[in-house]
Amino acid sequence: MTFVTVEGIVLSRRVCSKSLAFAIIQTAGTYEACAGSDSISICFNKENFNAENSVAAFPQRKGDLRQGDTVEATVRMPSENESDQACPTDARAASWAAHWEVSVWRVLKRHEGRGFEGLRPVNKPREKKRRADAAADVSATVENSGTLEAATEEVSVSEEEPHRQEGKVQIAANAVNHSDGCDVLSFGVSPASKAARGKVFVQWLLSTFGAEQLREGCGVLDVAGGRGAISFQLQCENNIPSTLIDPQMRKNTLKQWQKRYIRKHQVECFAHVAVPFDDEFHNHPEHGRLVDQCSAFVGLHPDEATEAIVDTALRHRKQFAVVPCCVFTNLWPDRCLPDGRPVETTQDFVEYLANKDPAIRVVSLPFEGRNTVVYKLHDHPSPAVFDLCCIRREINACYLS
Repeated sequence: MTFVTVEGIVLSRRVCSKSLAFAIIQTAGTYEACAGSDSISICFNKENFNAENSVAAFPQRKGDLRQGDTVEATVRMPSENESDQACPTDARAASWAAHWEVSVWRVLKRHEGRGFEGLRPVNKPREKKRRADAAADVSATVENSGTLEAATEEVSVSEEEPHRQEGKVQIAANAVNHSDGCDVLSFGVSPASKAARGKVFVQWLLSTFGAEQLREGCGVLDVAGGRGAISFQLQCENNIPSTLIDPQMRKNTLKQWQKRYIRKHQVECFAHVAVPFDDEFHNHPEHGRLVDQCSAFVGLHPDEATEAIVDTALRHRKQFAVVPCCVFTNLWPDRCLPDGRPVETTQDFVEYLANKDPAIRVVSLPFEGRNTVVYKLHDHPSPAVFDLCCIRREINACYLS
């Protein structure tokens, strides 16, 4: 068993538990045992850690082993046949065999700040500048196009970023000012990020339906909205009344930052009706009032409630916008398209919903995953002839874009 003392900068670390942690140390190839490599992987195994002689304690939290810290560690070099002796089915043994196991260690210098210059630098300012430039390009595009859809379609990424050409394209969405005086802030969003899809959807609602129309009656009904991300953005951030309809009653629906936002801006939180969106909901007197007086139905990936939203909106002559996700062929095996084909894919489901009314339209939004919106406005005139081919061209354009 051979031990060697190494010194370097912590490039990355992963604390798996109170008894196991990993780290990559930049050594700049100064040790013969590193075989000229610029970095080595080390493993903290509490069973073999010499706590009595170690200056620093065993790293049980990420704060104990920080990125950018300069550390010195006495590690046990893995023998030549140690990897072969490790059982392939034992993940822990295989991980230890592939790393240098730490016996004792200490921190020579703490890193000050968030990023550091090493083999893998954290360059957040460059990323922010790139997003700002993309947003600026869209702002100029919006002046000519005048719509959110046209702006997002015309924005493309510079050829200087080849690593984003395969579906990881940066798209900045920017909504234009509305005639009712409600302005929507522009923002940059990558299609690879699902976290921004709620914000993209809300900005599209504001630019398409208009804030004043959404404020009519008792406001928007957010069906199957989960934790209420859409309702929070509508009511708390844009002063549009919204009611969340979701059967799951969570202990903490709001996140801490949302609670702080409500306290800071002194706004009222959205209402939550914890019942399924089914026949029982419509037969309830109070819930029926919500349906009659709402301005629109919305649903971002509402799962089983998707078709119910469309049917209810059409029956009560209300505006709606849904982003279908799952098809649930096992629950509704009898769904068929006009040509007799069964509804099996999301694209089939979008066409199935669009066939319910000639005034229904579809559009694609700039975020990753299922991003096709099926919607209907009050001012959408119904064509004299139901053109099925036109609907299919619209849907295919969304999925090919």
